[in-house]
Amino acid sequence: MATIPEAFLKPAEISGWGMHVPSRVRTNKEFLPFTPYKRVADIFRRSGIRERRVVDSEEWCADLATEAASQALERAGVSPQAVGHIICAVTFPDNLAYPTASIVQKNLGAKRAAVFDLKAACTGFLKGLEVATCLIDSGSYDNILVIGVETPSRFYSEAPHLAMLFGDGAGAVLVSRSERRRPWVFSMGDDGDLSELMTMPFFERRVGFQGPRVFKEAVQTMVKCTAEALAKARVSLKDIKLFVPHQANSRIIQAVAAHFNLTDQLGRLKRRVFMNIEKYGNTSAASIPIALTEAAECGRLQKGSLIALTAFGAGMTSGAAVLEW
Repeated sequence: MATIPEAFLKPAEISGWGMHVPSRVRTNKEFLPFTPYKRVADIFRRSGIRERRVVDSEEWCADLATEAASQALERAGVSPQAVGHIICAVTFPDNLAYPTASIVQKNLGAKRAAVFDLKAACTGFLKGLEVATCLIDSGSYDNILVIGVETPSRFYSEAPHLAMLFGDGAGAVLVSRSERRRPWVFSMGDDGDLSELMTMPFFERRVGFQGPRVFKEAVQTMVKCTAEALAKARVSLKDIKLFVPHQANSRIIQAVAAHFNLTDQLGRLKRRVFMNIEKYGNTSAASIPIALTEAAECGRLQKGSLIALTAFGAGMTSGAAVLEW
């Protein structure tokens, strides 16, 4: 880690992680009548998705977030009373009047925690991580929950051709004060001039989605932000043990990976790239923490390894991070 500039070494580490998805599964077969495709296999070929999880009428964002956060606290061995802050990255909250993080605080019994929701679409979790590490570096907090949670199925019901791309779920990490300073390098590439590419006006049920342009911008911004984060950290991809991109579309992930020579001659992802979109679809702000949890649980993340994360989302928001697991 000697090559990483001192400015990017923070007294923070990820001490716990967790995820939770609804039990209800929706397969591609259910969406086929609303698409231009003739075969179920075509949906998978274009998106990389076979199924996604969706909430029922009694499940809420805060329920998913609470379970993911509980797992993160349990793995870290930290009590809810020791949590100083709860940051919830969410695009479609349960209630417009108050933060989803407020309900998570109540559910956990984390009475001492300050709370707020962060809205940056699919990049929200990365931005939450940056805020959390800065707060810990300031000396104000020792344990901060960063949660990504989404239930887009409630909002895309009237646009099934888009609903097939999304899934519901939550992922969380606990960022804790560390005795050793560790690398936390971020690079954000937001561009409000591109906000019209993905829209949902507040008083309308109309969804705007310019697919081809979103694809192009997503690949370009994820590559750019990742390259910038690596350059800031003064490391190369050879130093990165696992690359975890936002799970929006398998073709986007493959295009980004190919730019960094992380695909083989047949275009297949190398093992250093993590992809689980097949099971969950695009879970927006929950995508990366769900992927991190699964990667940790299956042994693809080792303590002390450098990892790279990248995402893009509506806004257009985008960013990348290089950090030590």
